[in-house]
Amino acid sequence: MNKKELNDQILEFLELSDIHALIEKAGEKLGAGLAFRYDDSSRTIARSSSYEFLNNAKSFPLNEIERIYDTRRIIDGSQSCGVLILDRRPPGKNDFLVDALIIGLRFLFRREKNEENNKNIVISRFFEDLILNRVPLEQENRKRAELLGIPADEEFLLFVVDGLPLALRDFVLMRLKAFFHRSYFIARKKLFICIAFTRNIGEDALKENIKHFVHAVRKSRDHEASDTGVRTFDDHYGVGGRRSSLLLLSESFAEAKGALVFSHLHARQEPIFWRETGAFRQICLFAASAESEDFCRSTLGRVIEYDGIHRSNLLTTLAAIESCNYNLALAAEKLFFHYNTIKYRYGKIQELLDGDLKDNAFRFDLSFALRAHAVREMMLSFE
Repeated sequence: MNKKELNDQILEFLELSDIHALIEKAGEKLGAGLAFRYDDSSRTIARSSSYEFLNNAKSFPLNEIERIYDTRRIIDGSQSCGVLILDRRPPGKNDFLVDALIIGLRFLFRREKNEENNKNIVISRFFEDLILNRVPLEQENRKRAELLGIPADEEFLLFVVDGLPLALRDFVLMRLKAFFHRSYFIARKKLFICIAFTRNIGEDALKENIKHFVHAVRKSRDHEASDTGVRTFDDHYGVGGRRSSLLLLSESFAEAKGALVFSHLHARQEPIFWRETGAFRQICLFAASAESEDFCRSTLGRVIEYDGIHRSNLLTTLAAIESCNYNLALAAEKLFFHYNTIKYRYGKIQELLDGDLKDNAFRFDLSFALRAHAVREMMLSFE
């Protein structure tokens, strides 16, 4: 076959709508079974009259497939797209068809990837609008969900992840889809937001799926850390409550963020479920209100101002003293300070506070203010 005929064949393949159509057309011309296995998912497109080939191409490990069949890795620039699998090596005269097929796969994969990226941008904007209540009209949100092929009235769960590098984004989404077939993933500021539809998944199975997902992500993360010799990850997971409609996404997001704050403040490594955080939920609800800002300012304001002016950390010292039930020796041990240092700071704090640190009622207000302030500060860091 001459160069013109080869170019004509390439053009014919490039005019096809997608990779599925390309595999069908090329398989028909070659008279052989064909399959294309994507690198970044478990998806395989196959065409063959042989059930054995279809089953093997979709289920066998890649190293076994390479041993049995003729395979070609498809590379587009520096990106590996997937593997082309041929049931049998085509005769020499058909080699040009395989060359044209490889070029067609590169082109259509790139087009698919661009279309997928564009759709993901639109989906991310839609979810952000729902999370932030930017589009209050229910009918408009339902219409957008319908156009994007996302069910508006199907049970879902939202959970957030903090402390993972953006480089793990594709891996996180792949693992998420392994446990929740219909799931979405967006990155907002330093948070990964995972939205998983949970129809027909029981409560116990749901918890196990999330725990297995976390384990899979950490296993990959730790493997990467061992390769580089540097461990820089400190991930936390907050899980919101289930909702029956996607239009309630903002409620579940607020709960997931609250659970994430709980995880940070209590140094928990397991996934934290909002409904299991006890009285902490009330502190979160209060911290999100306008009243909490006034309360924290009136109770802790002078200490916070003093720290800002003098670059000190009296608020941290006060929090440690309070957590040790005002046992200064224990607080000194906790902060790795000399007892006299803590005693001096305690006196300075007493001067700044508008209340008696020996008074139980004032101590209660102080405890509540310290917790509400810590929650507010961390919530702001996620904004």
